[in-house]
Amino acid sequence: MGLSERQSFSADSETISEETVSGVNQGTSSENGGEGNRKEPTVNQEMLGEQDSDAGGELVPSEKEEVSESEVSLAAYRETVEKAETGIVFSLIDLDGDEIPELVAGDRGNDRYSIYTIKDGTVFCLVDSMTTAELTYFESSGIIAAFASWNGGGDEGGYGRQYYQTSGNQTLTDGDTPLLSYSYNAVYDEQGAYTGKGITEYFYMGQETDESSYNEIWKALGIAEDGGRLCLENAVVADEMLDMITLSECTQR
Repeated sequence: MGLSERQSFSADSETISEETVSGVNQGTSSENGGEGNRKEPTVNQEMLGEQDSDAGGELVPSEKEEVSESEVSLAAYRETVEKAETGIVFSLIDLDGDEIPELVAGDRGNDRYSIYTIKDGTVFCLVDSMTTAELTYFESSGIIAAFASWNGGGDEGGYGRQYYQTSGNQTLTDGDTPLLSYSYNAVYDEQGAYTGKGITEYFYMGQETDESSYNEIWKALGIAEDGGRLCLENAVVADEMLDMITLSECTQR
């Protein structure tokens, strides 16, 4: 799997119009901004949203079905697991709310993540070798988030998060523009001392925007209040995943 250069958080300034904000379905969202004290706003509204566009586009409602993994055959994933490099670990997640669990393949040594689903009976790669210190997902929303830190991270360094909408028509890589992102950088004085302050910049589709517009779109995404779950939260080695696949095949006979 190839790996492109990590995308910068910087972008040209552009304020989001009211038409753009109003075109996004309202939803529930709250998220702890990783390191430091930044925290996304908390709202209580209905959960909606699936984006289906190469560049982001509008969000459209998606159906949610909760089906046990044991009720679905995972046979199509067998070859993907068998051909994976040594040291790759795997987990099953509910990324889009349909009856098919997604397969996450993680290379913890190189901070690379790939996510697969089963489409028309064959494996489709949703995310290919995305490089990030931490990849989280928001259950049944189709949204993933990549976390990064620099200059030591925390309030006295820098950190940020990029949010992507996955799609069955497109494979995401490091080079793709996130739907939403923010970056925080600590401010130092002329003597190099930390001032106790920091600057947070906000982006929508790669274009800088104001905090208010960012928050409006954030609220529309319908992201769970727990701030997402780690994609490798319940990771297992290849042999264990193959056993799980075999079990799923047995339940289908």
